[in-house]
Amino acid sequence: MKKMTHLLALLCCLLLVVGLTQPAAAYSNDLIDGWAIKEVTAMADLGLIPQELAGSDLRLPISRRLMCQIAMLSYEKLTGQTVSLPQSHPFTDTTEPAIEKAAAVGLTDGDGDGKFRPNDTLTRQEFFCFVGKFLKVIQFPLTDDLYADLSGFSDTGNIARWAKDYTALCVGTGVVQGTGNGLAPTAKTKAEEAIMMFYRAYQLAVSYWEKNNENNSANGPSNGDSFAQAFPNTSSWAVPEIQAMEQLGLIPSSVKGTSMQGPITRGSMCKMAVSAYRKLSNQPNLQPSQSSPFQDTQDPDIVLAAELKIVNGYTDGTFGPNKSITREEYFKITMCLLSALGYPYQDDQVVNLGEFGDGNSVSNWAKPSARLLISLGLLKGSGGNLNPKTAIVCQEAIALFYRSYQFMSVWDADSQADPRPPVSRQLAEELVDHAMQFEGYPYVYGGQSPSGFDCSGFVWYNYKQFGYSLNRTADRQYSNGTPVRKSELLPGDLVFFTQNGSSISHVGIYVGNNIMLHASTSSTGVILSDLSSSYYLNHYYGAVRIIAT
Repeated sequence: MKKMTHLLALLCCLLLVVGLTQPAAAYSNDLIDGWAIKEVTAMADLGLIPQELAGSDLRLPISRRLMCQIAMLSYEKLTGQTVSLPQSHPFTDTTEPAIEKAAAVGLTDGDGDGKFRPNDTLTRQEFFCFVGKFLKVIQFPLTDDLYADLSGFSDTGNIARWAKDYTALCVGTGVVQGTGNGLAPTAKTKAEEAIMMFYRAYQLAVSYWEKNNENNSANGPSNGDSFAQAFPNTSSWAVPEIQAMEQLGLIPSSVKGTSMQGPITRGSMCKMAVSAYRKLSNQPNLQPSQSSPFQDTQDPDIVLAAELKIVNGYTDGTFGPNKSITREEYFKITMCLLSALGYPYQDDQVVNLGEFGDGNSVSNWAKPSARLLISLGLLKGSGGNLNPKTAIVCQEAIALFYRSYQFMSVWDADSQADPRPPVSRQLAEELVDHAMQFEGYPYVYGGQSPSGFDCSGFVWYNYKQFGYSLNRTADRQYSNGTPVRKSELLPGDLVFFTQNGSSISHVGIYVGNNIMLHASTSSTGVILSDLSSSYYLNHYYGAVRIIAT
């Protein structure tokens, strides 16, 4: 009996070994070219190859759907985050979880017409975009020196403009090495190629991620903890903003180690606002000059916030530093911070809070601040609501506050009497007139000429005719101009929209009277749309002005 037990144990061990080595064994020479075996095996060992590809011929083209699965497996393993499904479906032709999660974190925008086309095979330039967006989303430092000169390749002219930056990045980082003397951008990407090249990108990301954690440890705030330990239960959509805020040193120690899904306190919000004020006003050592006006706290950051008129206490003389802060209280604090920094605030009566399902429930004292943040594109609501009375959770407070910080870092109160430079109205109106002639022209994914436009290609083309060289993609075009309030839009301004609340997915040209001109979808082409319609109201991201004097 004892001998039989040993035999059974040995058999179990053998079966376990077979099970563990199955991924590597599944990719034999009759299913994969020899040059790719090493990287494919490494990806399999990391658990980053979809089960559906096990035992498949990897010499065949990979689909967009399976590429999404690889990208999401890599993202979740690297960040330690389990991405939640978005509340609404981003695409009309698929509800596959990996694709919807990839859209939620910014790994894909689909085809720009509301579709993803999951079963289409992936071109090499589309793969380059996956890699570039992956590196961008995990906050890899994309410095200018990483973008290679592509002029040495014979087929550079075949690269679509929307893919050129990502292609240059893939070549510059060594992820892509070309085929012969070309890049074959429009060729289909074999599964083995996609896995091998994405492994290189993943290794770059791992090296940066580990180094970043080491730097955070050396600086002390996280006490050697990983991001997941320092900011537990962070949703994937909030990771980039929280990382950026942490690198700026704007997240108070009182928040670290607490659940990002839990409410933020009034005291912690004060500390974050005061840290931002010190940084933006170049007064890193600023301290209060008065004694505390509150009976229940002597915290110098709270006292300074009161002195700067960023916060107020309750009528009974208390502040309640440990109480959770409601969303409308958050709106007011953010508005008061902008005012303290010199932003010329005016109540924007054009913004109708009634357009939100619960907009009329905002307290009267908070309505001006809500209107301001909406007009600046800093507040977008959730599911068509503002939820003013609910407690704002840590990750949402940090992410929204980062948008406000970015806005104020662009606006310079010392050099501008008005936060937006005057516009050359005649030139801007001429551009709008020029763009209007293309109403009804076709939408073509990646298009940037009258034969067919996508949204950013339409903007890029029209501005080019007037001597402006803009970035090619919508998210990068946002950085080309100066932010403007929604209520102060002028013809020629660019208006931006988001699918997931954090990344830009669409752009149009404002033509006046709350109307924009844009390359919408393959079924509608270039059309005029009303910004007050429910979709564009709920997905509005912000606006920038390009033509200025």
